[in-house]
Amino acid sequence: MDGDYNNYNYRKGVGAFVLKKGTQLIFSAERINEPEAWQIPQGGVNPNEDDYDAVIRELREETGIHSVKLLNYTKDRYNYDFPKDIREKRAKQGWIAYKGQSIKFFLLEFFGDDSEINLNFSDEVEFSHWKWTSVDTIIEQMVDFKKAAVTAGAKELFLHNFT
Repeated sequence: MDGDYNNYNYRKGVGAFVLKKGTQLIFSAERINEPEAWQIPQGGVNPNEDDYDAVIRELREETGIHSVKLLNYTKDRYNYDFPKDIREKRAKQGWIAYKGQSIKFFLLEFFGDDSEINLNFSDEVEFSHWKWTSVDTIIEQMVDFKKAAVTAGAKELFLHNFT
């Protein structure tokens, strides 16, 4: 099934760095299918959907969070390639064959109460746990194939060099 993925496109996606108001802490969630793999909320952009609308939708679907204010977004998109095992798994599930994702990152300020956070908000639960943490910690605990793209997005948004 693998084929030559260099001929496939990147899936257009968005990612949300959700900053807890009054802190330097970012929302992070542990993937339900990959224990110990933490990430920021992210997902695909639907056809004819604006990037900002997509990040707000994905954030709501994955976390229940809706009390946010836009602070900034990346000017560029950052790409990462899916590993072969993920491409094969998605193909068996009937997904379109993408080489990886091309992500525009958003920095959103969360001004709500933690009780708003609900990882079971939608029918497709993606996360098992959540926490407020530093961006450095999120990047350290992320799956390897996403690290470079997320780090580049974080550098642009936070004007900081992350390890």
